[in-house]
Amino acid sequence: MSELKDMPKVFLGATSENGFVNRFADVYKEKDWRVYIIKGGPGCGKSTFMKRIANDFADKNPILCHCSSDVDSLDAVVFSDIKVMIADGTSPHILEPKLPAVKERILNFFDILDSEKLYKKRYEIEKAFCENASYHKTAANYIKTAGVLLRDRLKTAKHNFNQTKAENYAKSLAKRLIK
Repeated sequence: MSELKDMPKVFLGATSENGFVNRFADVYKEKDWRVYIIKGGPGCGKSTFMKRIANDFADKNPILCHCSSDVDSLDAVVFSDIKVMIADGTSPHILEPKLPAVKERILNFFDILDSEKLYKKRYEIEKAFCENASYHKTAANYIKTAGVLLRDRLKTAKHNFNQTKAENYAKSLAKRLIK
């Protein structure tokens, strides 16, 4: 999968000061898109599947949409040229079909999981999920606080900003630098 490094990369979802925000549905608002929404737990191969598809169809100019909390994982692959998107539809970037079978189709990766093995490790798994949720909550709180501080800083800067003086300085600087 060495070709992946040369493909365009974006983020369609991230934690913001207002909680998790995603733009998955914005990608396929227009007509004639086909969207494959993968549902499945962590570690069941969603990201690996998307990487393989992107690599196998590199000639279709895929855009890799990376996970904001794990840059080695993909949240989606978008093929704008052929109007196809494959996306992870599980938490936190929950994506549900608006037009099932017409525009979107669910790929159920839960069936791949060995539920008996997982059940035997249920306490370990639940502990890891709780720990991960705690880290996400802490990060979200830091991001929210940073947003408040940034807005306050911008308000202070705006209050002390002289637009006319800045424009005059820019004109003077441009005259000196651009002959």
